[in-house]
Amino acid sequence: RDTHNPHYICPEDLNAAHDYWHKKREQLYNKRKEEDERKKAKVEQARYVQIKSKYFDLNISNNLIDISVLNNVDDFYRLGKEMHICLGQMQYYKKDSSLILLAKVEGKIMEVIELSLDTLTVIQSRSYCNQPSEYHDQIVSLVKANVGLVAKLRAA
Repeated sequence: RDTHNPHYICPEDLNAAHDYWHKKREQLYNKRKEEDERKKAKVEQARYVQIKSKYFDLNISNNLIDISVLNNVDDFYRLGKEMHICLGQMQYYKKDSSLILLAKVEGKIMEVIELSLDTLTVIQSRSYCNQPSEYHDQIVSLVKANVGLVAKLRAA
């Protein structure tokens, strides 16, 4: 900014101006950080596909709930941001012993499920802001009822 302009040097409300420019700087920082994370994710995509591709065709469904595997590292970041959960930030795509599933009801995202590939148990199932959805118990039961499908794919 123009450091000779009185508007920037001595604003009428210094605190408001400070907060405004601090917020702008933080937004720029977060945007750069997000871009860096996306670049790293593209590098990780090949590794993720190599390790988890045998599960990509897995679909679990009943008349109401559809559950599928996340098959793209970008989806981890997109869903994390959309659902206000740490899916991308904590790099769940790097967890070799976990499978991340997405549960939808009538096409609407309900929960993200982490399934242990070692024990074939549900580690966690989270909806928006890490809260359980109204379908939480049904989703977890559906996954537990179909862990045999995961076991078959794991053995393949």
